[in-house]
Amino acid sequence: MSRPIVPIYRRHFVSVDNADAPVAEFQDAIIRAVGAVTHIAPPDSSGNIIGEAAVADGVIRIPIRKLGLCAGVTNARFTTTTEVYPDSEKATAEECNRAQVCI
Repeated sequence: MSRPIVPIYRRHFVSVDNADAPVAEFQDAIIRAVGAVTHIAPPDSSGNIIGEAAVADGVIRIPIRKLGLCAGVTNARFTTTTEVYPDSEKATAEECNRAQVCI
């Protein structure tokens, strides 16, 4: 299935939960930890983040294995794919680095 590439436009941290085995508590813990060091991507006016329905601030839920995301290479219970976008005027490059390692 081909999916369109959706521009981020000043969003910041996004965590991707697995739609086939969602773990909302895990995603919530990630967002809390990352939110301490950088901005979390809020849903847009349509309730989406990067073109996908937001299930929480900074969290989308998609079938990661089907779409070939890195978190889908294992059968682990707790997986996620994260993105930090350094184009936000609200965050520095250092904050982006700290956000990726705080998980």
